[in-house]
Amino acid sequence: MGRRVWSWAFVGLVAAAIVAPATADGSKPQPSPAQPRPVVVKVESAFDWVDAGLGAAAALAAVLVVAGITLVVRTGTFHIERSER
Repeated sequence: MGRRVWSWAFVGLVAAAIVAPATADGSKPQPSPAQPRPVVVKVESAFDWVDAGLGAAAALAAVLVVAGITLVVRTGTFHIERSER
């Protein structure tokens, strides 16, 4: 036999030795009993609408302040015209 035949025979034997113990009795390997169980954490808090409303009001106020500053800066200076009667 040639060297190539012996190499393929060796590869086949190694593959059979790796696969054989896992399927020797035809059943699937069972997970070990030492695996940790998942931890379930219950949170007893609900969505707080007051906090959401305050956050939305603060965001709206910030947008209005930035818009006002932008208008003042773009137009130069802010003038209030009074009509004389």
